[in-house]
Amino acid sequence: MTAPSPRISLLLLATLFGAATFGLSWWHWWNYQYGSFDLAFYVQSLWLMLHGVWQVSLLNVPLLGNHAEPIVFLLAPLFAIVPHPMLLVAVQAIALATMPFTARRIALGLGIEARTATILASTTLLIPASGFISIHEFHPEAFAAPLLLLLAEARLARKIALFWVWFVLTAACKENIALMLFGWGIVHAWHDRKQSWNWQWRWNFAPALTALAWVGLYGFWLAPRLNGGLVDYGNLYGHLGNSAGDIVLRFFTEPGRVLSALRTSIVTGNLVWSLLVSFALLPLLKPRWLLIAAPVLLQHLLSIRPSEWVISYHYAAPFVPLFWLAAVEAFASLRLTPIFAWLPAGACLLLQFFIGPFREVPADWQGMNLALWNREWKSHLVEKLEADPSLRVTAGLGYLSHLAKRRELYSLHLVIKGLNTLGNTRYNDSYQPDAVLLDYSDLTTFNLEARYYHPPGQFKDTVLPSSDELLNQFLGRYRWTSESINSATLLHRIGTAAKTEAPATGTPATGANQPLVACAASQSLGKSTFQVGLSWQFIAPRKRIEWLMVILKSDGAQYPITVGMCSPEIASGPVLDQRQILFPPNLPDGKYQGTAIFFDKIEALWQPNENPVLFSVPLGEIICQRP
Repeated sequence: MTAPSPRISLLLLATLFGAATFGLSWWHWWNYQYGSFDLAFYVQSLWLMLHGVWQVSLLNVPLLGNHAEPIVFLLAPLFAIVPHPMLLVAVQAIALATMPFTARRIALGLGIEARTATILASTTLLIPASGFISIHEFHPEAFAAPLLLLLAEARLARKIALFWVWFVLTAACKENIALMLFGWGIVHAWHDRKQSWNWQWRWNFAPALTALAWVGLYGFWLAPRLNGGLVDYGNLYGHLGNSAGDIVLRFFTEPGRVLSALRTSIVTGNLVWSLLVSFALLPLLKPRWLLIAAPVLLQHLLSIRPSEWVISYHYAAPFVPLFWLAAVEAFASLRLTPIFAWLPAGACLLLQFFIGPFREVPADWQGMNLALWNREWKSHLVEKLEADPSLRVTAGLGYLSHLAKRRELYSLHLVIKGLNTLGNTRYNDSYQPDAVLLDYSDLTTFNLEARYYHPPGQFKDTVLPSSDELLNQFLGRYRWTSESINSATLLHRIGTAAKTEAPATGTPATGANQPLVACAASQSLGKSTFQVGLSWQFIAPRKRIEWLMVILKSDGAQYPITVGMCSPEIASGPVLDQRQILFPPNLPDGKYQGTAIFFDKIEALWQPNENPVLFSVPLGEIICQRP
């Protein structure tokens, strides 16, 4: 049986890559497991654009006010035909899957034998970074990976018209890619120093000046005009200085700051070493491409945000093609025999087992029943919001992209954080939401690491109340109807809350009286459930919101069920809080002794050595008997 041709081999690899990464992305999205607002921002941007609106409520900026990514405009016609969030993810996966075909043509153009070129080309998809880029939601920056290869191919083939097409599209992926393209022109000008002035101008100086002009236009005019400081990426470098000028000055006066930041990101993160090891260290032999990558690579390595130092996100997108180009040029110049092509391919495959994205698949497979069960009852609440796109909705990160086709959508993480994205300024939560979807099991929203969910204290230049108090202030202005299932609560606004009187002198104002608790079994949504009724007397101001966890015990085993915050929408006064809890699928039928545990979540997260339990109430016998 003859082996498939090189092109068929690459087609099979590209098909497998596209299907696998898109399938994994769909699974995470479908189960409300996306952990950022990025996809939702682009979906809402395109949806509003098609309706003649430019301001995107999610970040309160236009599309170009967040990043300079005009390439997204090209997706508007497709989105008009198929207005589904995952269309953007599908286009991203397809674009990335084209890389080995371009890479093979480049390798052939460098004089590498056909089958060897195929093996080297396959590493553009076999490298773990490419898988992560494809599955990490949607980011226009991902298009820079295939476009940079197309740009290099056009330069190699001396096709100036195609070169400019790919150049403009690459620059449109993100503002920092344009900075990289400026470096592309300067580095190649030195590399081509023996060429004529006409050559230098066409292939190097004109592209470099065009990229620099776009960076200047965006940085000095478009960004200040469209952003207005709402998304302040400069704060990612606050540990290096107070401003861009101060950072440059301190680079010379206090070089230890920069060196310490680089050491931390290189040692702690895997961005640099994984790219080098994936291509068998060959990129080190062709530093020209590493110099081109350097401006953006340093931008990520010097950032205070750890996600920029690792390949688990999308930030490696522009580096995969540049490191590959360096590796294949080194391979060609060393005139290595075909057997050596398996070194980078083998390294990529080996790294997949240690740091690759598909290590998550076994865990997803094992947790499939629980994920499907969670999705079923969460969708019951989401569908009520999807049915009415006129509603002004605030929701957690995992739900945003499902609800983004509406004029007004807001992120809950900004409410509980209290600050604008990456900014020092207070987030403006004065809008009136029609509905708020709270999911207390959503750890990407109630996030300790990202400091979305935090205790009171000094944050940069701003003194902030705790996330509990911020949420209560936000919700307590209005009256709501409430529907709760497990860890999720859907609130619908029905009016403005009565003005809360300040407590009398000497009256404690930090929480509530211990509630009266009742528990009863029921049937709902065709499932076996039990209800917990909480009768509270809240005292204003509520600086701490009690969290509820129900623990079911039987024969020495115990099953904790996180229910979540206790009526964060109530500012003060008496309230009856009814919680409906479905028995989880991993809970065997039988009799259990239930206990309601009330605890301080912020104390549990920020002071793990302290006992966060405030009080507990026995619920008596609870029978799990599924129909």
